[in-house]
Amino acid sequence: MIDGVKNSKLKDSDESFDWQNEDVFFRSNKYGVFFIDLMAQRAGQKSEKQDLTLNHDEFIKFLQDFKQFVEENS
Repeated sequence: MIDGVKNSKLKDSDESFDWQNEDVFFRSNKYGVFFIDLMAQRAGQKSEKQDLTLNHDEFIKFLQDFKQFVEENS
């Protein structure tokens, strides 16, 4: 995911890096990283726009910190 987000920093919106699991969907392109809460949508809370927007560096830092946390606590 880290590499995908890094590589998407200069991509147009139609050439984004997308990732999804059963709870969240995110798209990364030159405008940032955009999250949609799929759990909320399943619960009937429809949203017209993304639920969270981060810049690339914020999200990459979060992923690196989370990776370190998991490695140290496994």
